[in-house]
Amino acid sequence: NSLTPSCNFLNALCYGRVENLPRIIKYYVHYPKEVPDIQDKYYSVFENMERDTTFTFWEMTSASGLRRLKPSQRQCRFMDEPMDSTIPVYSYNTCRMICRRKLALEKCGCTPHFYPYPGKMKVCDVKGLYCLSFHKTLLMSLEHDGTPINCNCLMQCEEVKLFLDKNSERTWSYPVPWDIRFRWAVDKYSKTRLRRDVIYSFEDLLVSLGGTASFFLGCSVLSFVEIGYYVTLRLYWFVNRKAEG
Repeated sequence: NSLTPSCNFLNALCYGRVENLPRIIKYYVHYPKEVPDIQDKYYSVFENMERDTTFTFWEMTSASGLRRLKPSQRQCRFMDEPMDSTIPVYSYNTCRMICRRKLALEKCGCTPHFYPYPGKMKVCDVKGLYCLSFHKTLLMSLEHDGTPINCNCLMQCEEVKLFLDKNSERTWSYPVPWDIRFRWAVDKYSKTRLRRDVIYSFEDLLVSLGGTASFFLGCSVLSFVEIGYYVTLRLYWFVNRKAEG
């Protein structure tokens, strides 16, 4: 068993290289906590060919206070906030996968066999797959007559976006032996990290109200609490004495 290679900011050399592949391939490069989507860009490598792709990236993180908000308020979801019980984690592409599954159930009454965690949903047989072939454009693009289907898929609160920097290819001719090879690399590490944060929280509102009350009334929010406490205490003793009398 070999260890999965990883990259970090202390090691500027970050790449992967594969050689002597037996057949033509297509490959995707994506964030480790994301899955490839059929609409994502892929790279093809043919016989007697070498392809070299390098990428840049930016990273998005989130403040801890963001979890107190609902996904609809913060307009993003964390990985441990799945859309439903069929897929136990969340990512933008898995949300699109769930949307395609619902469309397949709606159009053909079954779900493709290559989707994980079918649960109690019917898996398509040959007849079902034949039905799906009539709706392949809709299922792939998630658009109907140019209008995007509302899948309610939010971005991830924490993610890494990869951007293509260079894409070069080289092809050899006879007598070079039949061979396929490719390389991917991250040549430039981003020195910028984006962060989602709560701009105006409940604590900020409380401080603002206290400052406003102090400016106009010469008191603080604590003064209102003390007034409420005093009135409540007086009411309690008044009712208690009346009951005893």
